[in-house]
Amino acid sequence: MFCPNCRAEYRVGITVCPECGVNLIEELKDEINHDETPCLVYVAANEFEADVIIAKLKSEGIFAFKRFRGSDSYNRIVLGRTILGVDIIVAESDFENAKDIIRD
Repeated sequence: MFCPNCRAEYRVGITVCPECGVNLIEELKDEINHDETPCLVYVAANEFEADVIIAKLKSEGIFAFKRFRGSDSYNRIVLGRTILGVDIIVAESDFENAKDIIRD
């Protein structure tokens, strides 16, 4: 069992990382598969919501990243917030699992 956050390995039977407090996964994904199609799994209302969702996905072993919509990269700098929402992107192979995790 491995921690997707700190990448520490734990013996069988341990289900939560004592250091990070996240659920352990059976294997780590060492690299991002650049051949996979990125998929929009969710549009967060703001950057804070996006960060919370991405942290949850990461704790479940799913790589995700955020993409600002339209001029929101600029708005984030000038206004200190996003207006148009924040896209959360995952690999196509993780799409259904990510959708289920976000829904819960």
